[in-house]
Amino acid sequence: MAEITGKLAEFVSTLQAEGIPRTVRDRAALLTLDAVAIAVRAMHDGDSTPSLLAGFRDAGAGPGPCTVAGHGTRLAPAAAAGLNGALVHTLDFDDTHIGASAHITAPVVPAALATAEAVDADGEATIVGIVAGMEVMARLGRALVPPRHYARGYHPTATSGVFGATAAAGAVMGLSAEQMTDAFGIALSSAGGTLQFHANGAWTKRLQVGLAAEAGVRAAFLARAGFRGAAEPIEGERGLLRVFTDAPEPGLAVKNLGTEWETLEIGVKPYPACRFAHAAIDALLDMRVDAGDVRSIHVGLSRKAIAAVGEPEARKRHARNTVDAQFSMYFLAAAALIAGGVRWDDYPRLIAQPEIDALADKVQVWHDTAIEALYPRRMAASVRVVLSDGRELDRVVESPSGEPDRFPDEAAFRQKAEMLTAPVLGDAGVERLCDAALALERVGPQALAAAMRPV
Repeated sequence: MAEITGKLAEFVSTLQAEGIPRTVRDRAALLTLDAVAIAVRAMHDGDSTPSLLAGFRDAGAGPGPCTVAGHGTRLAPAAAAGLNGALVHTLDFDDTHIGASAHITAPVVPAALATAEAVDADGEATIVGIVAGMEVMARLGRALVPPRHYARGYHPTATSGVFGATAAAGAVMGLSAEQMTDAFGIALSSAGGTLQFHANGAWTKRLQVGLAAEAGVRAAFLARAGFRGAAEPIEGERGLLRVFTDAPEPGLAVKNLGTEWETLEIGVKPYPACRFAHAAIDALLDMRVDAGDVRSIHVGLSRKAIAAVGEPEARKRHARNTVDAQFSMYFLAAAALIAGGVRWDDYPRLIAQPEIDALADKVQVWHDTAIEALYPRRMAASVRVVLSDGRELDRVVESPSGEPDRFPDEAAFRQKAEMLTAPVLGDAGVERLCDAALALERVGPQALAAAMRPV
């Protein structure tokens, strides 16, 4: 495990735009658009948003130079990053990195943008910060070995996310390698976030990702001011890789660092639901069957997927809140067939509807050993639909839509952003947001921040 922290700190502190392939920088811009569009809509539609705003305000989130997505408020950098991080994760519509089993942009992009506004960084520094954060977070997520990390009860987007946010903020403000090492050491004190939110569909799933973004920004500012962080925070005896997982694979944190780019391994979601359900949704939509013709639906998943979207069956089968519905294979299968897809606006319309509950009762989730063999490399699913006349339709989807091998084009990103933000920003605002995000490196973070605020 020797010197993992030092290698990552050196990488972040020396990374320059010219050292990042154009394909990687362009991908980072697309992913940034995805994140900020989700945050804008979540500000207005998230069921947790009113209490999130009120709680941050009442706890002393003071005014500052940094934008809160979809809102006129400007806050101090750490608070803005925290709110925006929670907002990006609120709709469960944000990206995924299968190898790290994490949503990379939710802590990273808000940390980079808030820091960029605070220090008046240019677009080039901002995109470098976003890439640096994505690389660090994804690599640490891999090194934690997600199944083992999950077994300890941790939420990878939060635990590895604080280091990604720290790297993003530190790169934007130009920390030295020594300062970056201290920043990582400070970030370790805030690493956390567990899966206990599954017990009741709690909003803490969103909050702890925002707290990772907030803590990452604070760690970078503290390090810049000379605050001393713990040594060896990643590889040390009581560091991230020893405390938060069993049998880590530390070499994955620095393997081919700077030559192979984890940013290109990030996928995006076409449906606002747990990624473990997406392959099955793809399969059901591909079958094009009428819900009224269905006798039964059999979805084969890995054990981890079943734990996420199949259990506890008593609560998941008839989901009664948005979080449970987003993590219910029963609800999502029924919604896919009845609504012809799964869209954010479908949840309030479909939850607790008798037609949905009736079809959800026909869904069976089972452990498919062939699908298990593909995990964690693939979040795959097998689906068998038995029709009323006895015919059986079978599909296996190994790679859900939106993954790197099925990555959408710019037009698809613009379409998703329009669907999310048109109710908030209007048509002209949507175009302004898309253009500013995709040209972030050229136009700078101030232009993007302005586009994130309603006119």
